[in-house]
Amino acid sequence: MTYSTLPLVKNGKATGYMSVQTKPSIAQVREAEQLYKDSKNGNLNNVKLRRCGEP
Repeated sequence: MTYSTLPLVKNGKATGYMSVQTKPSIAQVREAEQLYKDSKNGNLNNVKLRRCGEP
């Protein structure tokens, strides 16, 4: 799942938040499966962590 949280704004102030979930694509599922397999085998040399929103 892909999760996004958006602020609900009224009169310029955040009054709450809305959470949106979307089903992952087949490619995203395959990528996650490969990452899990690699992590179980101790092969995370090519893994890069990044903050949300970064390319």
